Amino acid sequence: MSVKELFQEALLEYDEEPPSELQGVLAYSGVGKMYVATDDGRLRSADVRQHLLTGEWAQAQEEPRGAKTPPMLVRTILPSPKPELSATHFVLNRSGTYAALAGPTTQDPETSSIAVVDLSSCRPSREGDYDIAASITLDSGLFEARAGLRVLQVAWHPDSDCHLAVLTSDATWRLYNIQRPDLAEQTFELQLRGRRRLGLDGESHGQLPVAFAFGGGEGWDRLAVYFCTAAGQLYTLCPVVPFGCRYPARLVEGLREAAELASAGGEVAQAPTSLAWLEGAFQPAPASAGASPAGGSLLYSVPHALEEHTPSLAGPLPVESAEADDISLTSLAGGRDSVQALLLTRYGTDCTALAIATSAGTLGLYLLAGEGAEPRWAESTPQCITEGSTLLAVRSQVPTALAPSPTFLLLDVVRLGLGAAQQQGGGGDDYDDEYSEAGLTHGRSVALCADPAVAERLYCVHTAGAHAVTLGWLPLLSDFMANLEEGSAGSGQAALPPALPAPAVEQLLASKLGAVDGVAVGDPLCGTALIALEANGTPHCLRTRLAAEAPPLTGPAAARPGAAAAGGRAAEGGGVAAGTAATPAAAVDRDVEAHVARVYGDLLAGPGNAQLPAPPPGPLGSGNPAGQRHLSASMAALRSSHVEFAHQAHHDLLQRLHQLKGELTKQESRRERLADLAAGRAQAGDSLEARLARVALFQDNLSSRLALLGQLHWSLPRPPSEAERALKHSELPEWEAASRQLEGDIKALHGRVAALQRKARSMGQVAASQAALAVQVPPQQLRRMREALAQQEALIETNLDLLGALEAAAAEHEELGLV
Repeated sequence: MSVKELFQEALLEYDEEPPSELQGVLAYSGVGKMYVATDDGRLRSADVRQHLLTGEWAQAQEEPRGAKTPPMLVRTILPSPKPELSATHFVLNRSGTYAALAGPTTQDPETSSIAVVDLSSCRPSREGDYDIAASITLDSGLFEARAGLRVLQVAWHPDSDCHLAVLTSDATWRLYNIQRPDLAEQTFELQLRGRRRLGLDGESHGQLPVAFAFGGGEGWDRLAVYFCTAAGQLYTLCPVVPFGCRYPARLVEGLREAAELASAGGEVAQAPTSLAWLEGAFQPAPASAGASPAGGSLLYSVPHALEEHTPSLAGPLPVESAEADDISLTSLAGGRDSVQALLLTRYGTDCTALAIATSAGTLGLYLLAGEGAEPRWAESTPQCITEGSTLLAVRSQVPTALAPSPTFLLLDVVRLGLGAAQQQGGGGDDYDDEYSEAGLTHGRSVALCADPAVAERLYCVHTAGAHAVTLGWLPLLSDFMANLEEGSAGSGQAALPPALPAPAVEQLLASKLGAVDGVAVGDPLCGTALIALEANGTPHCLRTRLAAEAPPLTGPAAARPGAAAAGGRAAEGGGVAAGTAATPAAAVDRDVEAHVARVYGDLLAGPGNAQLPAPPPGPLGSGNPAGQRHLSASMAALRSSHVEFAHQAHHDLLQRLHQLKGELTKQESRRERLADLAAGRAQAGDSLEARLARVALFQDNLSSRLALLGQLHWSLPRPPSEAERALKHSELPEWEAASRQLEGDIKALHGRVAALQRKARSMGQVAASQAALAVQVPPQQLRRMREALAQQEALIETNLDLLGALEAAAAEHEELGLV
């Protein structure tokens, strides 16, 4: 199949008007599969990694000569029951086993619905041309009872494959366990709007939460959720842990030690509450799951709730910039603009960046300063739903508390120039009116997604097209923070440039028809791209100029975050044009030559031609005064140009020699780390081979067991066939009746024989007594009597044989259980 067949029926009717909202029809899993939601409720999936290398989406320089593009195997999945909704959100969990679709229902656009499809339960249909997957509807009673309640964002929890987070327009954040879809496991009512308005315009519109992101740092930040309001203000909710998840014991122990130190020193007043929460929220994992894949023990998060405390919203978080502090992104954007998307990305282990996008195309790029979120508590009693002694669900009213940390640095503001936000009327509920007056539409007109391989690159998909934004300062700041932690700041290796590089913004798609959705696909090996879908159903594979110039990474360099973008920037400095074929070795050579030319270009060019004085007329020599004066003037000219250049070059080269020695030491240490990494990978390969051997033995064992099960299956009693049932109900009764009739005939024959025998005896006696008087029987009559007796005896023997056959047949049927 071709690529276009994957996107068939992905959209409703095309009305030739640019869309004002994005849809949720595209999703990508980490295992290389791309899913497309069609307008008839089906899902189509295909592995697109091979097509990024050698297929229709491959770059010209990546396709090997003579390579044949394999056909794209498109798999059609029919959810059962079929979701009756128009998807505005479509997300997959981290393992690709569950897909969540959310949006208004097709029967009533004012009623929202959330469907979850179990992709791991697919089974082929009877026709064999599609698969059937089980699907469920989350909390259908909530949305049916509250018309106008909209779904603003859905996202799977990063620490669980079966927990789905949902943010709705009533400023409530719910966490569902899909194993119990009719009830939210944890519900947090975010009290951001304050008192309700009394007919006056207030500032509560901008306090409505519109997007959220899970924390990705260390410590408490891993258990935090970041919220962004329509005005661009940031809040954190910490701690939040799904029920039934496993966490490394070292993480919980580190949090407990920090809380104990803070409680003992009196530094944090809420530290005892945090300790109580840690004691109640985590228990040792079962023995079968007592160790994590990376080594170390695990702790199990159990259903928990404190009696008199609930987590509190911390915020609005302080935002600092070069111009002013606590500045709002919407105030910088100007006009009735509102935030619609939030993206949090982590580079390495020390640097966290956050991006906020408004409906008019203004991007705010932030850097998290400090350790991240900290737990905040409020004195409030949560509402708990129990079943016996088991806690099922917790509902909390979450107030807001000011917090001095974490602090965000607003480093850049990018204006894409998408125009003013579209305004639409709200629904009948109060929260719908507030969302409409705040500039929010029923859908979203802009979305943010991260590049799967390049941590400093993000994509902004909007109704007018798509842009790529590369944060050039993110790798620099990450290296700077890493060097600070290693204590190398004093050596000069952690110094930052005078000015951080500006974000590289590139327009990937400008569509007059309008875009409806986009998703980032790929990995470091096959390269990454943005798949965008236009309103007429045309897909586009979009790559940035840097990604198109840099070939996909292979080897250890591909595992380093941001390596692809760094390679792209080096290729740009070397002057590699897009569309030219280049091998990685040639690209490295060009990068080295470009770096040498940039660093040592002045030394290689030399001081230039010397401006020597003009020789005086007449003969010149060392013996006459004129020659000596000309020689002195020439020496002075050379001293001021070439000699000074050689002196400064010598001084510069000495400094660079010291730098290169330090760089050589660093490279040696990196080489040793790479050697250790290679040895570890080799050991892991040997371990995998041993595991594969065990898997093969296990497979053989399973095959033998299946063969034994098959033999046992076929040896079981089977139900009678149609012929056997007909024999039992129709033929056998007839045979039994015939047998009874034959038995009667045999009895009659026996009686007749007995009578004849008695008659013969009586006749013999009479004949003996009256031998003299009786007339002798003629021989002919006696012969006929003997023949009649022989016929009677033959008939009796035949009937006896038939009776024996019937008795044998009856005994056989009794053994088969048919009687």
